[in-house]
Amino acid sequence: MRFPDSLRPLLKRLANCALAVAGFTLMCAILHAALPPVWIPEVSTRLEHLRKEGDRYDAVFVGSSRLLCQISPRLFDQLVGEQGVTCRSFNAGVYGMLPPETGYFSGEVLDAKPDRLRWLFVELYPLPPDLASYYDNTERGMYWHTPGNTAAVLHANWVRFRQLLEDRSRRGMEKVRKIGDTATNFGKQLWLFVRNYTNFGRGAKLFAAWINDEKKERRPLGPHGDGWLPRDIRANAAERAKIERAVAEAHEKKGEERAKKLKRGTLRSALIEKAGRHFTALDARARAAGAQLVLVVPPHLGDTTPDKLIQYVREENIPVLAFNDPLKYPALYLADNRTDAIHLNRLGALEFTRMLASEFAALPSTKR
Repeated sequence: MRFPDSLRPLLKRLANCALAVAGFTLMCAILHAALPPVWIPEVSTRLEHLRKEGDRYDAVFVGSSRLLCQISPRLFDQLVGEQGVTCRSFNAGVYGMLPPETGYFSGEVLDAKPDRLRWLFVELYPLPPDLASYYDNTERGMYWHTPGNTAAVLHANWVRFRQLLEDRSRRGMEKVRKIGDTATNFGKQLWLFVRNYTNFGRGAKLFAAWINDEKKERRPLGPHGDGWLPRDIRANAAERAKIERAVAEAHEKKGEERAKKLKRGTLRSALIEKAGRHFTALDARARAAGAQLVLVVPPHLGDTTPDKLIQYVREENIPVLAFNDPLKYPALYLADNRTDAIHLNRLGALEFTRMLASEFAALPSTKR
């Protein structure tokens, strides 16, 4: 095909721009592969331990502080051992770890190929649409921004944006502010992805690694070296009142919502399906590594894991151990056993570990 002479300068410029973009992208890919992994103390300390010592463990727990502070591996191993299940476990939870970071971190654990790993326990939680508020432009927010993970959080933001536009209960400046926050978060997530893959600001890291001058801060792995970081704080008066009020409300409802049968057709809302696919993909990856994924819903008052998401993954034949019901597990919702509405203290964590071990040992697949 012959182009008019008048278009040739423009086409030449476009070709040069395309070559420049391709060259820049290739160089970014090479640098991304050559750079050492970003060192994030609270995350990397635990991954480093599992890469070095992972062959010692049959089970690993991955999640937020709701697992980090609330599951004692020593007690868990003892209790399941008493029920005939040989297990040595490690708590790899990290403060503030939510999907899709949870999936990325779990993938890193599986990529270490620990010889004995049989069970990967992961906290079940929906995709939050406001992740930027947790990690605002930090390396912690950047390192897990792969194309797939970025697409997932952008989709969650888009769904949230549409919900706000259609929400007639919000009016005036409140609605404008919420929409503005969602749009800002969308931009921040894109920037974290670009920053991750263009290696923006990481030249100093590479230089430090070359001259062997990078000092890595490491975080403690708990009093027993098994990852558990218990909370030795009891709920104050204000938190106790909040906990007791939330539990009372749950009793007033008498579990009516949980008693309703959820038909499969009602489960496929956009965010539920996106979160469900996130965990089914992780399940496939765990199976390929010879491990079983076990999802855990910790005892949490307030806005917690939706029942529809729990049922979604159960219908995909992924075992779920859910403790988000104050009516079924009252001991986990006693104010004396909690630090606040979200976290258990040491006493509550030990009780939670006992219940988790009991329900895990009762799973049909556990003793295979």
